[in-house]
Amino acid sequence: MSAASKPFAEFWREYARSPAAVAALGVLLLLLLGAALAPWLAPQNPYDLASLRLEDSRTAPLQAAASGVHYLFGSDVLGRDVLSAILYGLRMSLMVGLTAGLVAFAVGVTVGLFSAYRGGRVDALLMRLVDLQLSFPTLLVALILLAVLGKGLDKIVLALIIVQWAPFARTARAAALPQVHQEYMDAARVLRLPLWRMLLKHLLPNCLPPLLVVLTIQVASAILLESTLSYLGIGLPVSEPSLGLLIANGSQFLLNGDYWISLYPGLALLLLVGSLNLVGDRLREYFNPRLRKGVMLPLDGASSRRAAPARPASADETPLRVEGLSVVFDTPAGPLHALDGVSLSVRRGEVLGLVGESGSGKSMTARAIMGMINAPGRVTAGQVLLQGEDLAALSEAQLREKRGRDIALIFQDPTTALNPVLRIGSQMVEAVRAHRRVSDAQAQELAAQMLGRVGIPSPVERLQQYPHQLSGGMRQRVAIAIALLNRPSVILADEPTTALDVTIQSQILAEFQSLAREEGMAAVWVTHDLGVVEGLTQSVAVMYRGRIVEQGPTHEVLAAPAHPYTRGLLDSLPAANTPGQKLKQIPGMVSSKPGLDPGCGFRERCARADASCATPVPVVRLGGAAAPRSALCHHPLI
Repeated sequence: MSAASKPFAEFWREYARSPAAVAALGVLLLLLLGAALAPWLAPQNPYDLASLRLEDSRTAPLQAAASGVHYLFGSDVLGRDVLSAILYGLRMSLMVGLTAGLVAFAVGVTVGLFSAYRGGRVDALLMRLVDLQLSFPTLLVALILLAVLGKGLDKIVLALIIVQWAPFARTARAAALPQVHQEYMDAARVLRLPLWRMLLKHLLPNCLPPLLVVLTIQVASAILLESTLSYLGIGLPVSEPSLGLLIANGSQFLLNGDYWISLYPGLALLLLVGSLNLVGDRLREYFNPRLRKGVMLPLDGASSRRAAPARPASADETPLRVEGLSVVFDTPAGPLHALDGVSLSVRRGEVLGLVGESGSGKSMTARAIMGMINAPGRVTAGQVLLQGEDLAALSEAQLREKRGRDIALIFQDPTTALNPVLRIGSQMVEAVRAHRRVSDAQAQELAAQMLGRVGIPSPVERLQQYPHQLSGGMRQRVAIAIALLNRPSVILADEPTTALDVTIQSQILAEFQSLAREEGMAAVWVTHDLGVVEGLTQSVAVMYRGRIVEQGPTHEVLAAPAHPYTRGLLDSLPAANTPGQKLKQIPGMVSSKPGLDPGCGFRERCARADASCATPVPVVRLGGAAAPRSALCHHPLI
């Protein structure tokens, strides 16, 4: 399969998972083909007056007319073949809908992208025009425009463009706003690229998926609107009829029993608009994976075996226990096992380091513990015991009561975790009042105290500021303060200092360690940095391909790793006693193949691997009862 055809094959495989969408696409293609080949498929030219037979007027479907001709869908009042009229009417309706939709798309997207890029007064002015346009009923505006412009193909297309550009502008602006300040746009500005090039080549491709969905819906809307206007007699002239005008031609004969004159054009319009909407809806699901309905798969035997029964938990000493946690994402290529039998526990006052390369499953573990796995992902096995209560068995409403009060999560990027349009104080106050019955003044006082505890100077003044007025380090401290506000027993930190400079990172790590110890929290710190693990944590769990391959006391694991992967991570770090030497590198990269691999996932990159590594991996127990260690390996280093 060529590189060009592979993305299409993947798209079609996902699209074809919906039988209704496939049927809609088939109907749409048939209608398009019929409209394109109307001059060759139609039994007659319905608008050639010389070919019409008045003696065949209002002949029922499949009955012999006065001239002896049998009309499949019957004939209308002028003796015109209804099937031929439908094929030609489809051509006109599609021409109007596609032309108006594409031109409105071009106008609206240009306005929306430019508005998002320029911002400020230009953005405010353009969006007020969009709001003004959207505040009026579309049909009413079209009626007024056609009353002024008159009938005609060009007139109705112009009217439809005027009433339909605003939704494209609004959607394009919403899609572009998160992109205009990304690094790739800053790089384009530095290169002094022309404005049109930045908007069309750099910005538009990142905003295209939702716009394509809106395009299909707006084309269908344009066809319906044109049909409505033509039915009312103010759309297309009789010499250029569409499906709406064909429906109007037979409406006066419905009470006489001549239903077919309006029925069959109406069915053609219904099929055209319905198939367009179904195709657009399926595109929406494809471009937004969270809307996909994954196929529920049975639990895999290996995952079920690894999901060990929960041991009795001491809520006082070990507030967090994870037992055999498995997460699967349903993909067109098969089930992708993001987590496979993850088990860990954290004692009160302890910080557990969760390390591994990108794609190992660290952040997924944190989100699964919080119950924040979105479709098409799902938890297939395991327990998350918080103070002895299984979070995996709770409803979403019950989980919301726990989040922020008993267990909290610090996200990696505080810029996206904090709402840019709300003051710091507002966000902290609502975090307090969501779980405590306190006044605004009391919540403000608690927020200021917590900002002071995480090392932010002048905390009362900072509460009145917006996130963009703070430095990156201060924003991260605010995120940590929000997580600590309700004194949760467990806190999960997902690489919260990755983007910070070394000095700020060191300060935040010291403050976090001190707070965890003073508050008696159990903390999980997700990171790539083994240096951070060594200085911050008391225990460490090393992850690879959704499994914990080694865990134990931090100083023991780092001093004498048992798993080859842990050894590889340590060897890739620069050391003071090896100046000038090349760093060792683990060959290859983390694989994300669908399906469950019963063997060691690291064997393709491991120098010690042999045939036995393709078989189920044993758990090697190391250390004593006071400081237990374990490694998931056929050939441990110790």
